Amino acid sequence: MRRVLGVLVLVSVLGVVFAGCGGGSEGEGSAPGSSPAPPPSSMVESTSTTTQSSSDEEAILASVQGYWRAILRANDPPDPEHPDLERYATGDALERAVANVKERRSLNRVIRLPAESQYRHMAQVETIVGDRATVIDCGVDDTLVIDVPSGVVLNNAVETTRWRTELVRVDDTWKVARNSVLEAWRGVDGCAL
Repeated sequence: MRRVLGVLVLVSVLGVVFAGCGGGSEGEGSAPGSSPAPPPSSMVESTSTTTQSSSDEEAILASVQGYWRAILRANDPPDPEHPDLERYATGDALERAVANVKERRSLNRVIRLPAESQYRHMAQVETIVGDRATVIDCGVDDTLVIDVPSGVVLNNAVETTRWRTELVRVDDTWKVARNSVLEAWRGVDGCAL
């Protein structure tokens, strides 16, 4: 996750916004040897500054959580055609996710969650205007980047990132369109405290 996020943070800082987190990737990671379990619903916090219906808020927050799970699943093993990527992302976010997964596959690396993972995303709806929404998301990323042939952990750093996530409604489904980094901290810090 951290590795993925590190790459994404760099891309985001350069103005080529994507999504990613710390630990081992950019919000991309998976439990060793298996697909990661979805985060508990208690990890989703919602505070809206709009008057939109709670069903829109719930759908938006579910989409954000689905996006991060898709990043994890698509990176162990790396599968740029994983159906969840397109299910939860569109536009720039989808392009960046697919490019990162392809790069990881070419390097023969996977992203996995550690046994006692602290990985989570705590999202709050900031605005909903028509078919566009903005979410502020605090993500703790402790994913591991692992070299598959050797089994060596290449990155195990923990990072906390505060994201601005833009979503669009496509055929009545909310999808992540862009992620940008607002702030980042080493370890479990900042917005996660």
